[in-house]
Amino acid sequence: MLCKILSELPLNEVIRTSVLSRKWRYVRKINPKLRFDGMTMCSGRSIYGSRQCTHEFIQNQHNGMFVEYFEVKFELHNELVIHLDNWVRFFTASQTKNLAFDLVPVEFRGRSDRYLFPFELLDYGSTLRLQRMQLGFVHIKLPSQFSGFPNLRKLDLHFVRATAKDLNLLSSCSSLEWLSMVIRCHLDDELKVDLPLPCLLYLCVADSMITGIRFNAMNLKTFVYRGWRYPIEIRSLDLKNAHLHFLTV
Repeated sequence: MLCKILSELPLNEVIRTSVLSRKWRYVRKINPKLRFDGMTMCSGRSIYGSRQCTHEFIQNQHNGMFVEYFEVKFELHNELVIHLDNWVRFFTASQTKNLAFDLVPVEFRGRSDRYLFPFELLDYGSTLRLQRMQLGFVHIKLPSQFSGFPNLRKLDLHFVRATAKDLNLLSSCSSLEWLSMVIRCHLDDELKVDLPLPCLLYLCVADSMITGIRFNAMNLKTFVYRGWRYPIEIRSLDLKNAHLHFLTV
């Protein structure tokens, strides 16, 4: 019951629970859900004050914490980058299985900047544990020795900038079941995966800058595409639902 109560509290209230009892402090260590939300955390306080709050939490409260679901939802600002990096370090240390980084600003038109997600901060254990990941308004650029996410089941990308080479990380996501790449994802190349994805059941690519799609997903059941008429090659023996919407001039 205490875990459920804590999972519904704003972050500043979670921090204050440390004065209640040892029991509450222990429960906080296994909080199943942790959400940093700009709308709630910055309400009634400055962005600077919100950063102080999150800095205090990360620096003083994270040791030994297990977080099942970790979400960061802030509009991207340059002054937040160092704190975003710290949140990535926290997620790495907290044994998180479900990660969401949604940094899409309210007014995104004309914005070419993206948060360069620091994949180099992830250790082998964190990439092994991660099962679901959502990235919004980030730049994907992988380190040369990055080994991928072998147990990742769901990947949701929107407003993401990447290269075809970096997105080929999907080749190392052999457990992937659900992939969505929508809303102004900028690849400007072919979206392809060199190795088979035998577990992939759902694939959605919509309103993104690509020049083609090539997947070997023998058990894919649902494919959704919205965009310009480019070459599409889907190798599947079990495709039951295909929804294609080609744009015209």
